[in-house]
Amino acid sequence: MLLPVRLLGLIGCLLGFAGLAMPVQAADFTASAWVDAPGSRARLILPTGGAGVQHGAVEIELEAGAKTYWRTPGETGVPTTAEFAGSNGLAAPVLLFPAPVAFVDGAGGIAYGYIGRVVFPIRFTSPPSGAATVAVTVDYGVCLKNMCMPAQAKLSLGSGQGTPGSDLGALVADAVKAVPVPTPLAAPGPVAITSAQIRRGSGPLTLLVTARTSTDSPVLFAEGQDTLSSRLDGRNGDGTARFIVTFDGSTPTASPSGEIVLTLVSGADAIETKLDLDALAKQP
Repeated sequence: MLLPVRLLGLIGCLLGFAGLAMPVQAADFTASAWVDAPGSRARLILPTGGAGVQHGAVEIELEAGAKTYWRTPGETGVPTTAEFAGSNGLAAPVLLFPAPVAFVDGAGGIAYGYIGRVVFPIRFTSPPSGAATVAVTVDYGVCLKNMCMPAQAKLSLGSGQGTPGSDLGALVADAVKAVPVPTPLAAPGPVAITSAQIRRGSGPLTLLVTARTSTDSPVLFAEGQDTLSSRLDGRNGDGTARFIVTFDGSTPTASPSGEIVLTLVSGADAIETKLDLDALAKQP
């Protein structure tokens, strides 16, 4: 979905793009010991040195067939969250989310998340000395068949700690690449949101979204303060796809406000676009 992006929104997208586009440094990485949690286990992966903006990761392995959730879980489930209390010598730590998939939640609804295994990148800033300790508590849900349970992993790793691994750097780099790239409206490239229009009818409020995609089966995820659902409405002759985003529970006279985030996944490409609903509602 996209709206006439305000200047500040465009600047935010470009700054976000710059942060995500930064490549993972060519550095050695170490991993903490695996920590067991219900239906899963987790570990923390960090570079062994360096200063400035860096990336590590939290890797979660789930039991065979198990699922966990995105930051917005969909119709059911619990969002994955991270808290960095206890960290030392670093600034602005944040857990990043790879593009999710949609799956049947076992209770008649659709959920958004990950199946089998997921690697969440962590972005943070290290001091010039490079000496820092990352401590993170990750709360997430684990669902296996029709049984779901809360899980928590407390992980910590500091300078000179952990077990090195030759594959850890590639694991972190691949995780960073899987995070949707902040992209402004109608940006160039194989994947982009090209337009968004609010539609009013006899039922709930909807948003008609047009997107440029690189595959025949793109998926759109919508997040906002309201409960949103989205579906592919078809493809146009010019190679773009149409999506319908529904503001569930709204009335035909509803006036949407605030910001929503659209995540478009098309094959290996994934982008994220923020829309200002107040500006969209003013469009003729």
